[in-house]
Amino acid sequence: MSVFKKLTVCGTDIEKFSIYVDGDSSVNSKVPIKTVTYAEKLSVLFEEKYIGVSLPIADKMDGGNYIVLSGHSTDANAYSVRIAEGNIHIEGNFLSVTKAFEYFTEKMLGDGEGRELDLSEKDSFEGSMGYTVPYSAEQLKDLFKLSQERGDMIISGTHTWGSWGNGSQVGDTWGYSIEKCGHCAAILELDLGRFSVYCPPHAGVDTLSDFDLSMMVAESAKFIDAGGIISICIHMSNPLMNAADNVFYRGRLGSNEVADELLTKGTDLNKKLYETLDPTIRLLKAFKQNGLPFMFRPLHEINGDWFWWCINQKEDVYLSREIMVRFWKFFYTLVTEELGIDNAVWIYSPSGNDKDASYKPSNLYAYPGDEYVDVVGCDWYTGGNYEIEMNSTYENLASTDKPIALTEFGPGDYSKYAVRNEEGKLVSFNFTGYDFLEILENLRSRGKKICYFLTWTYNRSTGTMPDSKALLESDIVMNLEDISEYWRKINK
Repeated sequence: MSVFKKLTVCGTDIEKFSIYVDGDSSVNSKVPIKTVTYAEKLSVLFEEKYIGVSLPIADKMDGGNYIVLSGHSTDANAYSVRIAEGNIHIEGNFLSVTKAFEYFTEKMLGDGEGRELDLSEKDSFEGSMGYTVPYSAEQLKDLFKLSQERGDMIISGTHTWGSWGNGSQVGDTWGYSIEKCGHCAAILELDLGRFSVYCPPHAGVDTLSDFDLSMMVAESAKFIDAGGIISICIHMSNPLMNAADNVFYRGRLGSNEVADELLTKGTDLNKKLYETLDPTIRLLKAFKQNGLPFMFRPLHEINGDWFWWCINQKEDVYLSREIMVRFWKFFYTLVTEELGIDNAVWIYSPSGNDKDASYKPSNLYAYPGDEYVDVVGCDWYTGGNYEIEMNSTYENLASTDKPIALTEFGPGDYSKYAVRNEEGKLVSFNFTGYDFLEILENLRSRGKKICYFLTWTYNRSTGTMPDSKALLESDIVMNLEDISEYWRKINK
């Protein structure tokens, strides 16, 4: 039996309505579009429960009356069911649209039988997810300083798993970590690399859809509400698109002159750089809108030779220190002055010096100055030795008097930990949480303290490596639960 004897909206019979999904799309096919799912579910509900007739799902709004589903807001908290101009709007972000849908179906329409109901503008509703921000950027900086001083409260982190288009970044990493080992790292790092018009698989298309942006903001806000910390890095797409292997973050600038053009405001190449960074800018604006503090880690591994922004451009061409400092200050000016963001924690993260200085300049070669950096560190992929002690890597970092971090960490592809098949292809690593704990303890015993570590993604992640639980439950490591308790205590 249908619930409603009669159901109208501003006097119009609901049977005259269609359902429309407003602009929710994603290049990430492995993340379900919730509003599409809800549109299909709503059509069935009207037939099987509410009025005995299914409502059609329209491809576009072209006159008539509609129930409009929209789930791509960048407001981390808000959701609503609005009745306006004879239409019903069920609105929210990637997460909160679920609450809006539930309010419409469970509260507005309800379960009573044989009723007559006329919905009008007075029935509109606005709700909130109730997320809080339990710490400020300054408190986060203080935490890193305290962690560095103590040495026995190393904050755990990992690069997220959905960075390359195979799932949600924060949500999937968080959920799988809990499922795998019962805990999650305290820091999760987003990567904006593939979201660019210069990413070859999507050349000419802005791949950061409103849906994907909403997903990142909503899931980040939920993680921060739980006490977690969000970091943002960028495997930047090369605006010159000159990578021989067609990998979007490879290729070369080639000379100081080209780099100068890149960093000179208003040049064609500078405009392309802004286009490369447009998705990052949109995300940072959304973080600002929601008051979300974050760690920002641009130009990582800057002293290598494998990214287009690296110092070593090969063939004995090195970008000058002046150019590299300008590159860092370009980001600093963009974020703090052009975007007006003052709640970023700046992370300087060159590669660890595991080879001689003729191959890779000092890890402080591009250091822009203390006023532009909050935490220093290095990306260290170990071969089983303490490479962070080679070529004064740790000592150089310590000379800045900044908190020191392992800004990326994992077993190296060509290390004793690598497991390869008969054809020589890398298939896994025999590196465990206990192996990592041994490294952390040995560093402490040698007087080399770190404030946090951030493992690389997938099979090098804290959520997937064997014995991750032992690592995240260690007395010297802070997981998400530990960091949440820390914020609770200092904010009493």
